[in-house]
Amino acid sequence: MPSERSIPSSSSSHIGRRRRSNSLNRDGRYNHSVSGRSSRDLRDANASVSSRFGGVAPSPLTRSKSARSRRNSNNSSTSTSTTNNNNYNNNNNSIVTRKSNDTSHQNRALYGHFTQSSPTLSMSSNGGTPSSYQQSQHQRFSSRQQQQYHNHHQHHQSYRIHAMSSYSNTSHESGSKSGGGGGGGNLHPSQESIISATPSRGDSSEGGSVHSAPLQTHRNTYPASLGSVSSMMIPERRDPPSTIVKLTTNWKKKDREVLSLPPNHKQMAKTAKRVIDELKRAADSSCTQEKRIAAITNACAEFDHLDEARHNVELHLGAAAALRKVLAALPPSKGNGTAINDESTRDDEIRMIAAALEMVFRGQSSFVQAAFDNCGNQLLPLLLRLLERAENGMRHADVCILNMSKVILYLSRVVELRVTLARQPGMLEALQRVSTSNLNPESRVIRVRIITNLLHLSDENKELMLQHEGFLDSLLRIAHLDTNDQAREYAALALMDLASAPYNQEPMAKNEKLLGTLCKMVLVETMAGTRDLALTTLQSLAFTKNNRLRLVSFKEGIVLESLKKALSSDKFDKARRSAAGALTNLACDETALVMGTHKGLLEALALVSSNDESIDVQTRASMALTKLAASITAHMSCFPTLLDALVVASLSSTSNSVTAIIRVKARDPENRIIMANHKGIVDTLADTCINNKSVTKDLDIIKDRDNAIRAIMHLANESKNCKTLCTKPILDALVQGASITDEAISRTKQLEDIRDSAIRAIERLATDFSNRAIMASHDGLLVAIAQATEREHKLETAMKRGTSMADQLQSSHPFLAKPLLMSLLVAL
Repeated sequence: MPSERSIPSSSSSHIGRRRRSNSLNRDGRYNHSVSGRSSRDLRDANASVSSRFGGVAPSPLTRSKSARSRRNSNNSSTSTSTTNNNNYNNNNNSIVTRKSNDTSHQNRALYGHFTQSSPTLSMSSNGGTPSSYQQSQHQRFSSRQQQQYHNHHQHHQSYRIHAMSSYSNTSHESGSKSGGGGGGGNLHPSQESIISATPSRGDSSEGGSVHSAPLQTHRNTYPASLGSVSSMMIPERRDPPSTIVKLTTNWKKKDREVLSLPPNHKQMAKTAKRVIDELKRAADSSCTQEKRIAAITNACAEFDHLDEARHNVELHLGAAAALRKVLAALPPSKGNGTAINDESTRDDEIRMIAAALEMVFRGQSSFVQAAFDNCGNQLLPLLLRLLERAENGMRHADVCILNMSKVILYLSRVVELRVTLARQPGMLEALQRVSTSNLNPESRVIRVRIITNLLHLSDENKELMLQHEGFLDSLLRIAHLDTNDQAREYAALALMDLASAPYNQEPMAKNEKLLGTLCKMVLVETMAGTRDLALTTLQSLAFTKNNRLRLVSFKEGIVLESLKKALSSDKFDKARRSAAGALTNLACDETALVMGTHKGLLEALALVSSNDESIDVQTRASMALTKLAASITAHMSCFPTLLDALVVASLSSTSNSVTAIIRVKARDPENRIIMANHKGIVDTLADTCINNKSVTKDLDIIKDRDNAIRAIMHLANESKNCKTLCTKPILDALVQGASITDEAISRTKQLEDIRDSAIRAIERLATDFSNRAIMASHDGLLVAIAQATEREHKLETAMKRGTSMADQLQSSHPFLAKPLLMSLLVAL
């Protein structure tokens, strides 16, 4: 396959433009050259032209200069006579005729084949004299037609500049308008942003990205008629702008699709139409082998470029259909003594046709779809049969396999064609042979990319391809054993797409080969993007509730170990994020004991929740930890380890739900004694009430303080904990909460709940007689209780008077401050 490179577009209607020619070497590759080739080739070409014209053939540059000077002189004079016009037309036609014959002889000298030229461009054999056909064409022009031609030619250049600038503006506007993927809940991969972690589904050398939407065609309108190559070289008057409309055959898309061609599509179509006509004649059974090879060679030379607009024109003119007819018309082997030579020649023709097909299908998705609607039902079976034949052995097998695979790749980029392609008989069998056939690395990558494209955004294909026998095993062999990094990455992307379908998740989770391959990719894969894709696949499988216990118990916790290692040591942020999401999905009541007792898992979640450099990873890890903590009870052996992990996670500088889960755990009476005797939990609650942590919003600080005060209040409900909780840090936290003023509450209503909870916690601690003396002598505590007594007195007075103040100051708890103050004063 020749390396793709940028080649300037050429047209036969411009005199003196450099022409590009291709020749075939023994390796089946094309040797590209322009008019600046070897002097020997030029001498041979000029000699052949000289023999036909009876003189020395003028060089292309000389003809270009003479034609350009005549065009300039004709444009500068606005009152040219009819005689001058006739001379100009005769000279112009003579130049075009001579150039056509010059080109024809050069093709014969370089390719060794004769091409059929148009009869309208043929010359008589007498030294370059125009033929009788051309003279009759000139006599047909009336004076009015010549004057109309002169007036139109005078403004032709300015019109072209205006059309091109209008097309450029439309292209720029079209490009600028077209744009580029709860706490404790399960995380579905559809909610995640993994675009940057996935490999691109296309590259610049093949015309676009596959993960992206189909390329947008320019909505600017252009002439609908492509016209024909005029032998008289008289420019036609441009028609008003119009659009070319086709009806799509896809049953899902009933609307019309507009195919917009570039402004200069008529100029592009001239040479392409001639080549396509040659291909159509070559498909006839009466065509000789030499002419057929010459037509295919000219097609390869014409289509070998990277101009997408030209490929769109070629597809619109039916280049793909013509190549399909030539491919179908290739004669079978004769089976006689010359069978080997016939087979070799046939293989060469197949190789060239496959190369030409790959070239023309580089166009935009809309034109590719239109070409497939025209000939895809006949072309696709041919390609699949030839793929199998090439894999079994033929000349230039690698080149043929690569080019035919690229054709299918270009077709798979069109979203509307993916279901049709997947249901084509023999397509899935050809794709799953990627792991067993002897293919070069590039062909394997192309084949896996086709699989990825067919799975992307197509739910029907996801179920169909998973159920196809042997398809998943073939994909796993590529992901597990292939030495090419890109092949493994695209295989992981295909597995991720398969797992994104809900109806595939349970069957995939039951496949031990799949789980083992995913764990191996997470643990030993060197490509960061591939590891992230494997982790995302595990996250998708863990989304289904029936899969969770199976995943955490697989091979003595190998899945949990893989996720823990990725979460704690992977340097790629996306991979750590996906690992945290997978652990969040796995956490539930059924898996709490297995996950809680897995060595180092709770500690890893706690450390990542507080120390990870990515805030998003911290948030997801704390979500997994709190969800797991909600299912772990005091009867489990991992409960103390959970409390340690919650203490570490509470040190995070970002807001999390650690205080909320501690508060929920403190509400359970069976947890209160263990939690109150855990020094880290008590200190964490006190610090949360006193210190202002650096979090995103002030509201988060208030919520954490409220949760911490309420957790202390719940722990104090246990009489055995009163003595344990009567410490200076706890009393400082309660005093600060009870001292909140009415002015602060007027600005933030949530502070009132904190003050009420603090007073109730102080009252419960005071129920233990041994605590009263310590509490009465604590700095600021009596003052805070006295202020609470005053507020209660005002409220009581308002209630007796029946004023509206009672509704405003109504508290959620009974009047506790006055008896509490008296009991503390007595203790003094």
